[in-house]
This record gives sequence, structure tokens and C-alpha cells, in this order.
Amino acid sequence: ASQINGYYLSFSTSISSVFIPKVNRIVSETNDNKLLTDLFIKVGRIQFIVLSLILTGFIWFGKKFILMWAGKGYDDAYIIAILLIAPVTIPLIQNLGIEIQRAKNMHKFRSILYFFIAIANVFISIPLCKLYGGIGAAIGTALSLIIGNGLIMNIYYHKKVGLDMKAFWISILKFIPALIIPSIVGYIFKYIIGIDSIIKFIVLAIAYAIVFIISLWLFALNEDEKKLISGPLNKIKARLVRS
Repeated sequence: ASQINGYYLSFSTSISSVFIPKVNRIVSETNDNKLLTDLFIKVGRIQFIVLSLILTGFIWFGKKFILMWAGKGYDDAYIIAILLIAPVTIPLIQNLGIEIQRAKNMHKFRSILYFFIAIANVFISIPLCKLYGGIGAAIGTALSLIIGNGLIMNIYYHKKVGLDMKAFWISILKFIPALIIPSIVGYIFKYIIGIDSIIKFIVLAIAYAIVFIISLWLFALNEDEKKLISGPLNKIKARLVRS
């Protein structure tokens, strides 16, 4: 579960790191919170698109994936991984905010908060671990992340850093209707059709990803986000035509 969490983290940071120079330029030249909020929302939406595909895909296909990858005896890893990656999605779609804090020299609060999150995690996780084992420890980590990153950091971003977190979450929540159809399809694949072979796993996972992308395209993506997807596809199509 820890390995899966590590892979999940890497997908988000690879996206936000591209925009670090732009953040520093905006802060040094204008320090315009409106421009920073717009960039924050833009990057957060892109990260949410990628991470929500991975998270929901793991919810529907993760148990079979762990069985094929690690073998029998790792059933709890599926639940633990979900408990780790679901709450960490909040800070991951907001990790450009870390660079905004650094550019504004306001990252001290985050360091102090993470220190207390770590302490709280220990005190919450130990009794839960004694009661429920690895799942209990994951619950403790999840609660610490939700309170620390989901609540306190969002208040800090809004009140002190100057980012419009209401606009951010309104923009992110617009994705929810687009997740309904993929969720129904994922449920059908997992519980009605069933995933009982590697070939079936691969075919259904690809089919799920296609349904997910189409649903987001129709119900959630804006024009800029559609261009991010259609641009590379058009290049591939042009190369195929030339060849």
C-alpha cells in the first residue's frame, strides 16, 4: 500500500513542477493573487483529472491488481491503499500552493502544521493500529491528512496566502457529475461482469479509462483541457496518416 501511495504522489508532483517558474515570475513581478488563483485552479484541475482516473480505477480494479502483483495474503493492502491515497488527493491537487507559499516566503506555517500533523498521526494511529492492525494505522493517517491538509491548510490558503479557495473547490466539484457514469461502469465491471483473468483485467481497465475520458470530455472539461488531450492525439493521427 505504501508503494502504491508513493507512485500516486509522483503523478501529481510531476505536473505541478512544470509551473514553478511561472509562479515565481508572477510573485516577483505583480504578486497578483487573482493570477495566482487562476493558475492554482488550472493546475489543480489537471491534477484532479489524472488522479481521479487513477483513484477511481484503483477502487474498481485495485483488489485484482494487488492479487496479480503481490499474490495472495495482501488483501488488506487494497483497503489500506485506498485509505492512504483518497485523503492525500486533497493536498496533491493543491501542491502548486506549496510553491506559491515559497515564492511569497510564507511556507513556515506549513512546516509547523506538518510537524503537528505527524505528532497527531502517531497518537491517533497507535491505538487504532492495536485495534485494527494496518487498516487502523491507515485510518489514523487519513484522519490526520483530512484535518491538516483538507481543512486547516485550505483556511490558511484562503485567509493568509490570498488564494480564492471557494472558487477552487467550486471548479473542482464541477467534475462530480462527470464521475457518475464511470462509477456505474466500474461497478458493473467489478461486481456484475467480474474480473477473473489478466486478459479481462486489461480489457476492462482500458474500457473503463475510455469511458472515464469520454465522460469528462462531455460533462466537465473546459476548452483548454480539451486541447491538452486533443493536441497529442491530433499529432499521432497526423503521423499515422503520413506513414
